[in-house]
Amino acid sequence: MTDPFEALRKKHLQQEVSAYLDDLSRKGTRISMEGYNIPLAQMARMITLSEGICYMPDYLTDEKGNLVEIRFDRVYLT
Repeated sequence: MTDPFEALRKKHLQQEVSAYLDDLSRKGTRISMEGYNIPLAQMARMITLSEGICYMPDYLTDEKGNLVEIRFDRVYLT
């Protein structure tokens, strides 16, 4: 049986991830996926909607512990 609210939950999650990435980007954090700079809205869609593929973030900080970059790398689920 299909959950009638699944699409709504995925859309809400996508919006939350997009807002999170936008906020970090505005604060100067560099964000990339698989080594590429792509639009953050597209990145949020890929993170939240990809079936069977997960993107794991790698958080990079400077010497003071400030977040300076996030790199999303693909992780295959088997």
